[in-house]
Amino acid sequence: MTYKLVYPDYENCLTNVSCSIMKHFGLKPPHKTLPFVDKLLAKDFDNVVMMVFDGMGEVIVKNNLPADSFLATHIKHCVTSVFPSTTTAATSSLRTGLNPCEHGRVGYHTYIQKLDKVVTLFKNVVRYTEEPAAPYNVMDTLLPAEDITSQINRAGRYQAYSFFPFGENAYEDLDDMGRGIQKLCRQKCKKYIYAYHIEPDNIMHEKGTDAPESVEWMNKINHFVEALSSKLQNTLIIVLADHGHLNSQELDIKENYPDIADLIEFTSMESRACAFHVKPENSAAFEAEFAKLFGQDFMLMTKQAVLESGLFGDGKPCANFEASLGDYLAIAVTDKYLEYQKRNDPMLSHHAGLVYDEMTVPLIIVEK
Repeated sequence: MTYKLVYPDYENCLTNVSCSIMKHFGLKPPHKTLPFVDKLLAKDFDNVVMMVFDGMGEVIVKNNLPADSFLATHIKHCVTSVFPSTTTAATSSLRTGLNPCEHGRVGYHTYIQKLDKVVTLFKNVVRYTEEPAAPYNVMDTLLPAEDITSQINRAGRYQAYSFFPFGENAYEDLDDMGRGIQKLCRQKCKKYIYAYHIEPDNIMHEKGTDAPESVEWMNKINHFVEALSSKLQNTLIIVLADHGHLNSQELDIKENYPDIADLIEFTSMESRACAFHVKPENSAAFEAEFAKLFGQDFMLMTKQAVLESGLFGDGKPCANFEASLGDYLAIAVTDKYLEYQKRNDPMLSHHAGLVYDEMTVPLIIVEK
């Protein structure tokens, strides 16, 4: 089966949406803004609310909801995710206006050169363990990038807020998040609100994109956004995702492909954007073996080719970026994903590659 591929468009991607937000709230955006969003923001609403539903790509909305559903009928534009099309990289770009090469948070499991460890960034642990990666937060300390909400508040002219289901002041559920947004929107000041929710990503990883449970979650989100929109005034609501999803099949390197496992030191980044750290003497053998085993399903690029490609966006790369790429990057172009160690709970759906389903994100716009 041939899959349609979509490369990140760094003039029409998540980063550009956030740069439009930055410009509107008096900040200097590090990249181009998105004209479509600029025109909406020029209407000068009191409240700008961005709601990010993890994994809710364009294909997920169109396949899992009726064509006349609230979300489907309010899709006004589509953008690409960044690369890799995964939460760590994409939400970091949404929250900072920076491209992945700049913030360096390139994958769920990122190689940190200063520590010589692969760190599961959101958990701050060494990959495959519960061992703390450092006595500090590695992502905030070694890959620092200031959130747009923080920049707006620091500038002092407007106010900005964030909602998350984890960390300090975490909301309990969708309804709790909605109540918090309503309360803030009633305040008489110009403000930006960023709200993130882990679904439908969580359920799709577990059950697949088209499972009844995934469809149920999409209907729940659709109802939530429609109900919340009816309660807000003088508000621009931007609903989008960090990436999409694709039903996928796991390939276990260590267990089933020892000829590859023997040639490498470790892997990092993502399962569908897999950085291979290869033993120096094995480069030629690795290239040949990889092409034989995985050439149909993955595009293999050398580190130098990746650096020249612009896949991770333009801008000044952070200090850790080049090291995080490993020696080779294997990018999924079909429905397969690579795991160095076999998972106890194989994911039925995944993302981070270049397939249309995972790379294309809808801009759902509600003007109140």
